[in-house]
Amino acid sequence: LWCFNDEALARAIYQCPIPIVSAVGHEVDMSIADYVADLRAPTPTAAAELLSPDNKVMSNQLLSAQQRLHNSMGRYLDQQAQRVDSRYRQLQHPRSRILLNQKQLRAASGRLANAMRSQFRTDKSRINNQTGRLQTQQPLRRVQRQLAQVSVLTNRLRRAQADSISRGRQKFESLGSQLQMVSPLATLQRGFSITRNQQDEIIRDAHNNLPGDNVKIQLKSGSLHCEIQEIVK
Repeated sequence: LWCFNDEALARAIYQCPIPIVSAVGHEVDMSIADYVADLRAPTPTAAAELLSPDNKVMSNQLLSAQQRLHNSMGRYLDQQAQRVDSRYRQLQHPRSRILLNQKQLRAASGRLANAMRSQFRTDKSRINNQTGRLQTQQPLRRVQRQLAQVSVLTNRLRRAQADSISRGRQKFESLGSQLQMVSPLATLQRGFSITRNQQDEIIRDAHNNLPGDNVKIQLKSGSLHCEIQEIVK
C-alpha cells in the first residue's frame, strides 16, 4: 500500500475537480490518499455501495419532492385565485359610479341652495334691523348715514351672492365634468361604438351571432342598422 502514500498522488487527488472516494486495502489500513480524498470507504465493496444508492430510497425521495411541489403549486394557485376574487369584488360598474356621482351632485346642489337661502335671510334680517333703527331716528344726517350703510350692506350682499353662485357653478361644472368622464357617451366621443342585437342586448362576442343577423350600431351621432355578412375568427 506504500504507493498510496506518494506525495504526487496525494496532491493529484486533492486538486482533482471530480469527487474521489478512497477505498484502499481494508478497514485497518490507512494511507495519505485516504486523508486527501473527498470520502473514505473501509473496503472497495463499501465504496461501491456508497456510490450506488438504493433505487427505492431515491424513488421515495423523488415522490416526496413531487408531492411537496404539487402541494406548493396548489397553495400558490389557491392564493392567486383568492387575489383574483378579491380584485373582482373591488371592481365597480360604470353605472354605479355614475349613480354615485349624480347623488353627490344633487347633495352638493342642495347644500349650496340651503347656504344661499340662509345667507340671504341673515343679510335681509340685518337690513331690516338697520331699517327699523333708521325709522326710529329723526335727525336727517343720521338717517342718511344709515341709508349709506344699508347701501354698503346691500352691495356686499349682492357681491356675496354673486360669489356664492359663482363658486356653486364652478363646483357644479367640476362635478359635471367628472360625471362626463365616466359616462358611456364619452367613449362614443372618442370614436368607439356600441353594437346591440335584435333583443337590444350589447354584443360582446362576435361568435354569439350568425351571418344574416341584424344588428344596431350606436355612434357618437346617430346609429346604423346593419346585417352581418361574415364572422371572422
